[in-house]
Amino acid sequence: MAQAQAASPRLYLRLSLLQFLEHFVLGSWVVTTGTYLLQTLAFSGRQVGLVYSGMAIAAMVSPFVVGVVADKRVASERLLSFLHLAGGLTMLLLSTLESFALFYPLFLLYALLVIPTMALSTAFCFHHIKDGRREFPRIRVWGTAGWVLAGLLISWLGAEETVLPMRISAVASLVLGAYALSLPHTPPRGRRGI
Repeated sequence: MAQAQAASPRLYLRLSLLQFLEHFVLGSWVVTTGTYLLQTLAFSGRQVGLVYSGMAIAAMVSPFVVGVVADKRVASERLLSFLHLAGGLTMLLLSTLESFALFYPLFLLYALLVIPTMALSTAFCFHHIKDGRREFPRIRVWGTAGWVLAGLLISWLGAEETVLPMRISAVASLVLGAYALSLPHTPPRGRRGI
């Protein structure tokens, strides 16, 4: 499968928005959710550590599964859409829970859905640009901007100890899930896929 030529301004903007939203989703909740769980829901430090360990578990497990699916079965933009739509709905549900016994397994599901989207969105960008060394940094910097803007928004709203960061992340994930369907078609490299 041949890669695209140098990114056009329109493609550059579309891929930059993908990176912006991708990192906004995580930047909305990653820093402040520990505070919310400790101070508002009164989870123990051990419980908060277990919740955050779900991200490490997902980082080890899900890329293998998602990588195989993306390479052999499903177009990348469709998979990215599904993972963010399912992740956004899962995060909305998480934002309503107050019990560790329910929160932890659902958070693990959320992590399994959303953590692999980081690598998938990066691979998607590299597929559509010709010179990754030269072009990707100009695209990826918008991911950093998304993370920083999410943190500034949460701080400005004074929502560090509330459930609001999780809900902002959920909405951003749903927006990204819908946006992904508008991205250029990126068929799987292996056998026929959808």
